[in-house]
Amino acid sequence: MTKVVKILVVFTFFTNIFCYSQNDSIINYDTISKEQLDFQLVVTASKGDATTVLYLLGKGADVNAVADNGISALMYASQGGYLQVVKTLVANGANINYFPEGELSSISAAITNNHYDIVEYLLYKGANKNIADSKNITPLIYASAYGYFDIVRLLLQYRTDINKVDTYGNSALMMSVLYNHPDVSELLLLNGATPDVADNHLFTPFLYAAQSGNNDYINLFKTYKSNIYHENIYSYSAFDLAVLNNMQNVITKLHEIDTLNKFCSNKPVKLAYLTNNKKIIPLLKTNGCKPYYLPIFKKLIFGYGTSVNFNDMLFGTTIGLAEVRYNLLFSTSYYTKYWANRILINYGNDVYNQFWERRSYVSLGIDKKFNLINKQNISKGIFAGLNEFYTYGHYRGSEIKPQSKFMLVPDIGYFIDGNVGGIKLMVEYANFNYGISPFRLNTLVYFNINFKSIKKNLKSTEW
Repeated sequence: MTKVVKILVVFTFFTNIFCYSQNDSIINYDTISKEQLDFQLVVTASKGDATTVLYLLGKGADVNAVADNGISALMYASQGGYLQVVKTLVANGANINYFPEGELSSISAAITNNHYDIVEYLLYKGANKNIADSKNITPLIYASAYGYFDIVRLLLQYRTDINKVDTYGNSALMMSVLYNHPDVSELLLLNGATPDVADNHLFTPFLYAAQSGNNDYINLFKTYKSNIYHENIYSYSAFDLAVLNNMQNVITKLHEIDTLNKFCSNKPVKLAYLTNNKKIIPLLKTNGCKPYYLPIFKKLIFGYGTSVNFNDMLFGTTIGLAEVRYNLLFSTSYYTKYWANRILINYGNDVYNQFWERRSYVSLGIDKKFNLINKQNISKGIFAGLNEFYTYGHYRGSEIKPQSKFMLVPDIGYFIDGNVGGIKLMVEYANFNYGISPFRLNTLVYFNINFKSIKKNLKSTEW
């Protein structure tokens, strides 16, 4: 019996605690402040509870109440897709076009979350169909970027401004092309969208289509008589952008419609060399592009390296100028010993003298590279070259000086070259008359400074 009593006491204790906690979580809307009522309205609207929203409004909550971030109850309900809450708020006088700085209006929030029914209702109730956010992005631009065909059609039925652009010059048509929504693009063109509207960098929808590799768009814009020869602020045509982004199908298509033969100068071939995309050059020539013969100097290299053999080690720096048309590297180097090394000098008749030598050299050279792996961001291969050395030095503790002289030094090696830098491993033949092997192993690590920067202009939105 005692055990049963203990169990009942414990059960009663925890039951009371549970009931107290439950009662404590229930909000008494009759006793809370006006500020708390407004806050609860925003929270309840964001959860989609239309019944409680109506009750709170009846208790005096402000229908235009906002959270600390400035977002209103209507904005939350529109974003969440809660149609009944939206109707309740609008019926009670919610500001249908309100939005704070840096946020979306109720209709734009509904569009970005693909809530067609809410968009339809807000438009019916008089929402501004051309309302623009802080970056001048309109509901139609959002709907076109997301590819929501039905919402785009609905907005067009309400006669929204089809050619309005945002802060960056992007129109609804541009965004539909950029994000590859051809059904939306065609709908916009059918309803009067300007096919040659240009953004702040003078990109047109046709240029977007060329760089993205979509031939269906090429055909579509040709039908609407788009200017196929338009160039952006970087002086790139649609053909140039197709080359820069390796869109081979578009290159062939553009050549077919190039009735004025304007695309195929020697510029596309030059761009192919500059982007390390030499595999595309035969296609360009097949399509009538002229060859490019002049050297193309693209970047400077700055490197630090070592030159070693069995007896000594030299350290030095190299400055080079890389040429990409013929794959040449012109360089100048300075190498020196940081400490003296013991060497033997042959004076003939098996007579050798030993000295402690410090030696340096400066050089001018040229290397020819042969790519084995060739990608746009990295290349690997072998090279061979010839250098003119001028070497000089002194012997520690001796009035005798080593011979200063010029000499030709051939080299051969392996390289890895990327956008930021690379590495060269080479064997060179430099006979300093040490009485040991003239073959030296040279390692160079370097970084690049590109002064022929190619903007591929893969367009993306700034929002």
